[in-house]
Amino acid sequence: MKNSKIIVTLIIATMLLVFIALPVKAASYTFTFSVNPEKVNAKPGDTITVDLGMADIDQTGDGINAIQGDISYDENIFENVEIVTAGNNWSVSLNQSADSSLKGRFVINNMSNQKNTQVVAKLKAKIKSGVTASTATIDLKTFFLAMVLQKQPKQIRLLQ
Repeated sequence: MKNSKIIVTLIIATMLLVFIALPVKAASYTFTFSVNPEKVNAKPGDTITVDLGMADIDQTGDGINAIQGDISYDENIFENVEIVTAGNNWSVSLNQSADSSLKGRFVINNMSNQKNTQVVAKLKAKIKSGVTASTATIDLKTFFLAMVLQKQPKQIRLLQ
């Protein structure tokens, strides 16, 4: 268990170093982070899968190559919550370390600029057996995005 915490921490640290090393540009680029479906009917013991994507991307920008956010959920209802890659050269890291103040922080990144509507990751969550709640929510929030900048390599900021 401790080894998995160390591995997760190292992956996140590596991802942060990659983002610091890459030149990015902050501007008023817009996009929509989509969740499909937004509502799921399931019963205790079921595993749900939801597509996470990006749409409505500002086509005047360089494109998006990283999305960062936070996920939170009721641990009395959900277990084995993970965000996994959806392919298309996207990679995902999710901090699930209970000892970290960044628990729930995720980074979805691609090494090339993306301007097209697409699924970038999948959220998977298992509902615990024996749960009596009739509704539950998994919150995804605080989105940052990064765009590779090709003309100003010294400017490093993220857009909130």
